[in-house]
Amino acid sequence: MTQPKATPSPPKSFHVYIDFDRTLFDTPRFSNDLSQTVAKYANVSLEQTRIDAAAFYTHAVLRSFDFEAYVAVYGLDPEVMLERVSQLVHTHDYLYADSANFIQALHKDSLSPKILSFGEHRFQHAKIAPTLTQLFNGPQPATFETHVILEPKGPHIALKHPGERGVLVDDIPDQNLPVGFSEIHLDRETELEQPQPKTGGFVASNLKQAYQLIAQIAQANR
Repeated sequence: MTQPKATPSPPKSFHVYIDFDRTLFDTPRFSNDLSQTVAKYANVSLEQTRIDAAAFYTHAVLRSFDFEAYVAVYGLDPEVMLERVSQLVHTHDYLYADSANFIQALHKDSLSPKILSFGEHRFQHAKIAPTLTQLFNGPQPATFETHVILEPKGPHIALKHPGERGVLVDDIPDQNLPVGFSEIHLDRETELEQPQPKTGGFVASNLKQAYQLIAQIAQANR
């Protein structure tokens, strides 16, 4: 009887980090719905909520947003509004069409993907936590990790994994990753037939291409 091929073991000390906003999660579509929710409870126009929100972006490039301070300006309870954020995400599917298959494939390959998100802790978790059941079509694996940080990702990874290897998939390029880590810049606005090399990594048009790159990089590090 022909024996099935064994799944190759993952490389030691190889880390797969995946950004959340605009990588797995359609943040522009969510933000539009959230603005309508805030406008409703604050009793102001949708246009006004968008104008007011501009002052609460705390990092122009990495897009951190101080949601709690923003809703407090309208006299809204941040705790209540964070719960409404979770309810909004729970009742809508803001994942991109390729997100769940991508995460599930990495998990099946024992590559242990981890979410690494930049932003305010409670606001990010209010979005991420209800999304996880959608990513896995059920309960998330006990080993699945989510990290929310307020520091640039490159230095964070360098400090956490000195001398180790891995990848970061992110819609924001040039994150100054440490030696041993490859950057996969996800640019959904492009229509590349194949991923393209760049300094320190690659550019991919979708998560299928990103998965192929991760598999190749992981294999090269075995």
